Amino acid sequence: MVEIETDFQFNGLTLPLNQDSYFQQTIDGPNMLPLFNSLGTLDGSEITQTSVVLIAGSLPLSAAGFVLNHIAVVLDSNYQPIMISNPASLLLIL
Repeated sequence: MVEIETDFQFNGLTLPLNQDSYFQQTIDGPNMLPLFNSLGTLDGSEITQTSVVLIAGSLPLSAAGFVLNHIAVVLDSNYQPIMISNPASLLLIL
């Protein structure tokens, strides 16, 4: 399993994520495979939902056991982060 090893600062907020290639992919390509609705707006109840979709056979068997960590970042109208969620982990079982 992959542990969160390094928190980092972004505009005064501490993001509890590893800065790895998956992190960079989520920043560079929001709403693109494997993430759907990863950049959007909150509803009136301040709720939203995102999905992670993995196509069968798209990952090597060696990916089994990897953990993908995610957080939600709330942005203001100028796209500046104002709040983050606790991290949630997704364990890959192939």
